[in-house]
Amino acid sequence: MRERGILVPGVDRAWQLGCADKLRMAQLLEGIGMPTPRTVTGDDEAGIAEIPAASERLVVKHRLGSGSSGLALVPADGVRAAIDAAIDSAPAPADGSAPSGQDVVVQPCLPGLEHGVDIVGDLREPGELRAVLARRKVRMRAGETDKAASVDPAPFVANAEKIARAAQLTGLIDTDMFLAEGGEPSVIDINPPLRRRLPLRAPRRGRRPPLLPRPCARPRDRRGLAGVRPRRHLRQPRERARDLDGGLTLSPAVLLRLDRGGACDRGLLAGLDGAYT
Repeated sequence: MRERGILVPGVDRAWQLGCADKLRMAQLLEGIGMPTPRTVTGDDEAGIAEIPAASERLVVKHRLGSGSSGLALVPADGVRAAIDAAIDSAPAPADGSAPSGQDVVVQPCLPGLEHGVDIVGDLREPGELRAVLARRKVRMRAGETDKAASVDPAPFVANAEKIARAAQLTGLIDTDMFLAEGGEPSVIDINPPLRRRLPLRAPRRGRRPPLLPRPCARPRDRRGLAGVRPRRHLRQPRERARDLDGGLTLSPAVLLRLDRGGACDRGLLAGLDGAYT
């Protein structure tokens, strides 16, 4: 598509393939002088034996996985069992053969805190950096960042410039970097934004990172739909319908749940929006 002159946000072909393969990604990052953990396959006994010299714990995960697929954090004496478990759960190779140690990677566990760093490139000038956004990851859930706090992106700008230039970036990519106190950040993952983006929760209840939009506007009456658990919708359907009258639109799915909850006056629902009668 790019050869036809079509604007396709993202990285070039070589880096796109590298983003899907953790071993190839580490090799690409090392090739541009980027700090990144040493990465070896699960069948590289010599390479695995050298990793404990730099780290007391090792990271084992699927080579072609995503969302912490096959992830295990183990001491040196538990790495073989973790590799075997990761092989058992690894996706089958494209040629139909059984997964092997080649489908698993082993890395040292890096010191410091993990950060999510969004690198924004110019849409018309590939490789030209336009912005860097950073957040400290506080909690993960099912491989996704659940809680995060916005931080100063300055420590990550140099890495972002190198990646944007080497990958001929246009648009946005999301990277994961570890930052140790007094050290330089190390890149552990690059994720082109092909998946659904989810809003994050700030560490303190009721607050959100300043650069993230609210997922929806709250009604003025705090007894309304926003912020109320679904069970309360069914427990007090009449009150919910009255509170939401005059400006807030309910989805058909919510109306159906209200109606099935019993004691729901269809006349009240009909008064909210004629499309849902």
